[in-house]
Amino acid sequence: MAIVNGTLNNDDLTGTSERDVIYGRVGNDKLNGAGGDDAIYGGKDNDTINGSSGNDYLFGNLDNDSLEGADGRDIIFGGKGGDNLRGGEGNDLLFGDGGNDFIDSDRGTDTLIGGEGSDTFTFGPASGSLNLINAALITDFGNGEDIVNLPDGTQIFSQGSSIIDLTTLGTLTTNFNIFQGTAENANNAIIQNRQTQEFLTILKNVLVISSPSQTPTPTPTPTPTPIPIPIPIPIPTPTPIPTPTPIPIPTPTAPIAVADTVTTVGVVVGNTDNNIIFATQTGTYSSILNIPVVQLVQNDNPSGLSVTTVSNAINGTVSYNLGDPNILFTSQVGITTVSFDYAITNGTLTSATAAVTVNIQGFQISGLAGNDTLVGSFGNDSIDGGLDSDRIQGGSGDDSLLGGFGNDIMIGDFGSDTIIGGFGNDCISGGEGTGLLGDGNDSISGGDGDDTLIGDFLNDTINGGNGNDFLQGDAGDDILFGESGNDFLLGGEGNDSINGGIGEDSLGGGIGNDTLTGDLGNDFLEGNSGNDYFRLNFAGSGIDFINDFTIGVDKILLSIVDFNSAFSVGNLDPNQFVLGVAASNSFPQLIYNNSSANLFFDLDGIGPILQVPIATLASGPLLNSSDIVIF
Repeated sequence: MAIVNGTLNNDDLTGTSERDVIYGRVGNDKLNGAGGDDAIYGGKDNDTINGSSGNDYLFGNLDNDSLEGADGRDIIFGGKGGDNLRGGEGNDLLFGDGGNDFIDSDRGTDTLIGGEGSDTFTFGPASGSLNLINAALITDFGNGEDIVNLPDGTQIFSQGSSIIDLTTLGTLTTNFNIFQGTAENANNAIIQNRQTQEFLTILKNVLVISSPSQTPTPTPTPTPTPIPIPIPIPIPTPTPIPTPTPIPIPTPTAPIAVADTVTTVGVVVGNTDNNIIFATQTGTYSSILNIPVVQLVQNDNPSGLSVTTVSNAINGTVSYNLGDPNILFTSQVGITTVSFDYAITNGTLTSATAAVTVNIQGFQISGLAGNDTLVGSFGNDSIDGGLDSDRIQGGSGDDSLLGGFGNDIMIGDFGSDTIIGGFGNDCISGGEGTGLLGDGNDSISGGDGDDTLIGDFLNDTINGGNGNDFLQGDAGDDILFGESGNDFLLGGEGNDSINGGIGEDSLGGGIGNDTLTGDLGNDFLEGNSGNDYFRLNFAGSGIDFINDFTIGVDKILLSIVDFNSAFSVGNLDPNQFVLGVAASNSFPQLIYNNSSANLFFDLDGIGPILQVPIATLASGPLLNSSDIVIF
């Protein structure tokens, strides 16, 4: 992994074919990740950032930036200012954040979040999918004066949380249908290409109205031929259509239903109660399936059947109360397929027994209101907690988890997951993969794998866990801990506490008075603006590089415990500081070589124990004892 740092000027920086961390700092920079899974941070001024191939994290930060993910599954975060974001190929997450942003989905199953400001969402000719689940998702259309640009030039302007169905505007012709979704998309608007039938995007929590709100003013036509208002033809007053009188069949010669196979339960939607919904049927835990009764009987003949009892469960236990909308099945551990029998009736004396086999792969799960427990499957799940405080677990597969409102607990488990905490104070465990926190005082743990974990707005606590992680605190007073691996940690705004942990880490404080601790390994530390503290560990645990130490503003911190009580608490005793190359007395001293900008610790001064390097300071500032504090 390469760490590439810019200057205070306009830089042109390119990474390697491996995983890189590129930090533009100040100036109008051009930053290119080349190959590998890169983390690229623009810094101040107007930057141009290209992730190139790989699964990249791009962060524009301040001012008006241009960011493009190119190939791979990218996370693109505009930051403050009016930014241009383009996802490229792959299933990307694009977040405009502050300012009036232009967000281009391009290709892939993208998630688009405008953030603050009036944002414009653009879709190209290659956008769209015949499968609705693969359509792009815009999560906050209408939060500002937002616009959607369609490939044929049609523009859709937000009106609060409603848009107009273009097909109802008289002679206006468009190439796209806009309609209200159904089932799990009942609260969402869907845009579909009329020619190709491909679904372009889903506008979350947007209502489609059939025409603009207007006060009808009757204008007489030149020839007032009364156009008959289509009065609904009275449905013939239920002249009772002779319904076949049910003939009791004591022993039906043929069953009234056949065996059903539900190859995927597909969508699980919680109601307004406190639901426990499991969509997983494999792994190390047993699970509870909520199987809608309506799904079992919808293909049976005749219509109007109802389930009366359930029995003969295979690979688990089954229970059902007459009249309930769902059948509950508790599976055994490590099972991929379950089955059971159910008895049905047509409301008369006719009844029969059928069997159902359930194979679960790749769910869409929505919790709606209530404190829900939502658990995904071995497949690639999309889980939305909805309102209130939920527990959401992705299971195996590459999952997309959205906490929504409330204080949520979200667990990614295995796979490369995208986790959005949403509003509220969330606790997120990423597992192996990628996480994005939402508003609130959040706590996130990355677990194993190379994670991208991003806080937002308030005071977040983020732990990278194992692997080479990227941690971003954004605004608020954040606590970031890289743990093991070669990590990149960025505090953002606020007074942050940043600890690299084990490995060769890169730490950036951002705006505010930050405390940076490299911990074990040779680490790169940059405080950026504010009065920053650089904590150095005991000699022998690594040599840290401090990139921007400012005399009289920043401080170097040494722990009295780490340095075996070699110093007293408070500002370093001037007698224990030497400007030069060697100790001057026979007691513990810090030695700063102004020529090489290297800082050494000598435990016994002029005694036989050799001095050990603990840090290097960029640009060789004229360090003195008052810049070093013992605690």
